[in-house]
Order: sequence, then structure tokens, then C-alpha cells
Amino acid sequence: MINSISSFILLLSIAITTTNATTLTPHTTAKKYTCQSTDNPPGRSITVPSDRGSSSDLYILLPPLTTSSQLCTITKCNNLQLCNVYIPIAKSYVGALTPTSNPADSEYTWQVSPGRYETITSIQCGTTTSSGGTGDFAWNSNEYLCQIKLPPIKEDEDGYYLSMFTLDDYYSAASGNGGASGSPNNKDLTLASRFLERVNWGPSEYSLLVFV
Repeated sequence: MINSISSFILLLSIAITTTNATTLTPHTTAKKYTCQSTDNPPGRSITVPSDRGSSSDLYILLPPLTTSSQLCTITKCNNLQLCNVYIPIAKSYVGALTPTSNPADSEYTWQVSPGRYETITSIQCGTTTSSGGTGDFAWNSNEYLCQIKLPPIKEDEDGYYLSMFTLDDYYSAASGNGGASGSPNNKDLTLASRFLERVNWGPSEYSLLVFV
């Protein structure tokens, strides 16, 4: 029975594994973004009106997180007129079981979130083979980045959002006396625990493999 459960967990982790390659050749239409702290979800929009109605996939370049107590997410809103549901698409966060600070480790790479977009979203991580992009969306060669291929946006859909969450920000917002300038109390820790449970969308692949 234990072996069966272990095999199932291993298959589950493999099913959502990010492709880690030695090198990464970004798509010609790719744009590079970075996660920045935001006061309120859904965060920063990473799509524009001209993206709607196109039949082409979107390619987003993002560095994986390497700092603990941070979570970066990509979500999608399917209602152009009223956005009140943000569907999980992908995530990057540093968990407590992270063995090293090497960004190429699976714990640090971007991972597809289980759900309705899991099978039509893909991620490839590696060191870029060349520089590219323009302006704020440019990247350099030899950067370790993850390329996330996102499904096209329909005419009546709003688009994709990039959000950064930090534990310090959450402490401050939850109680007013936590965060970097103060020590969290029991209430802070309880709220933070619930927050992380709801937004990390399950364990990381590394966490699953550790217990197999």
C-alpha cells in the first residue's frame, strides 16, 4: 500500500515537472518580467488589449525566486467586464525544504499549477543563449530564466496578472504590528499560516519527492 501511494505521489510530481534544460532559447515574441511586491492582488497586468483575440500563445520570461518567505504567482481573469476570480496558472516560491540556493534546483524554478490550464501551459528553464527583447522587456545572454508559454486570450477575457507576496508584507497588513519592524504574535502567525496555505496551491515538487 505504501509503495502504491509513493508511486502515485511520484507520478503526480512528474506530471507537473518543469523542463530544466542546460540552455534556453527564448521565443522571438518573448517578454521578460520581474516579480515586484504589490499591496493588493491581482498585481501587475502582463497582457495588453492587443493580446486579446489573438490565436498565438504568449511567452513570458521570468527569473525564479531565490529568497525565502516570498511567493510569485501568475493568475488569469476570464471576465473582461468584472474580474473577481483569478485562476492559478503558475508559481515560484522558496520553501522550507529547499536544500541549496542554486536557482537551477527544481524548488526554485517556476511550476505549473494544477487545474484547468495545467495541460496547455508549459515552462522551460535554463541559461539564455543570447540577448533579446526591447526596453523594459529585454534580457541578457547567460541569464537563468524560465520561459512560460501561456494560452491565447479570448476577446472577452481580461488577461494574465503577475503578483508578488511576502510574509513581511502580510504581517504588516494583517495586524499593523508585525513585519520587518516588529515581531509577529500568535495571531499574526495564524493568519500567515492560513494565507500561505491558500496561495501556495499545494506542495512543491521537491517537497513531494522528499517524502517518496
